[in-house]
Amino acid sequence: LFGTAILVDAHSMPSQAARQNDARPKQPQIDIVLGTRHGRACHGVLTELVEGFLKDAGLSVTRNQPYAGGYITEHYGRPETGRHAIQIEINRAIYMDERNYQRHAGFDELATIMHRLIGHLAAVPDLAAQLASDRSQGKSAAE
Repeated sequence: LFGTAILVDAHSMPSQAARQNDARPKQPQIDIVLGTRHGRACHGVLTELVEGFLKDAGLSVTRNQPYAGGYITEHYGRPETGRHAIQIEINRAIYMDERNYQRHAGFDELATIMHRLIGHLAAVPDLAAQLASDRSQGKSAAE
């Protein structure tokens, strides 16, 4: 993508952190948390593409709770200059046994999903133009 950079910052999170609401433990756990610094680190179009792809792959996804993005997304995410950073927190329970840190059958499936996600983003027609549209109009990504 010319004039545009996309930084994908992937992390794992403990399954306990992935509960939607600790007060209601029967709530399903979240598989993925997308951290965008509440829209300040990447364009909403990029967030929607990533979220939609992961949901279509059968994963539950939320944004910015409990992780809104850390140093990398805050420091490098500058959508107004064409630099987009998105943090992807992955629930460890979907790919490993958290007690002994051994991967299980979900690991290969998750690896395939993540590989396909990057290919999907690279194949989106005119993605750079979509991400630059607000920049050329003087708008921020969060607007």
